[in-house]
Amino acid sequence: GRAMRTPQKLEIDEDVVDISCGWKHSAAVTREGKLLTWGWGGSMGTSSIYDTGGQLGHDNAFDFWEPMEVAMETKLLADSVSCGFNHTSALFFQYGDPPPTRKALRSKGGKI
Repeated sequence: GRAMRTPQKLEIDEDVVDISCGWKHSAAVTREGKLLTWGWGGSMGTSSIYDTGGQLGHDNAFDFWEPMEVAMETKLLADSVSCGFNHTSALFFQYGDPPPTRKALRSKGGKI
């Protein structure tokens, strides 16, 4: 794996409205409802206790060092995300039914 010891600036060509960092992985939600994840996916393992993998949501245990979009059903849009030790949790809504907070942000062109 690639160990980074200093913060690195990520270039994401989309407006990010929510972001979270876990133990060795991170996730972001874009204004368009995409869920992006990157970091340790479990490929190298740390020990047999922590060797879970899959927290990036890409149906594998690979590490991704650049933000990668998580494939979802076409009618689902991500609203928020939270990363933990070896897990990622996200809230979704169906296309056409955005929560009031997201709808208000979009109508005002604001950013979080």
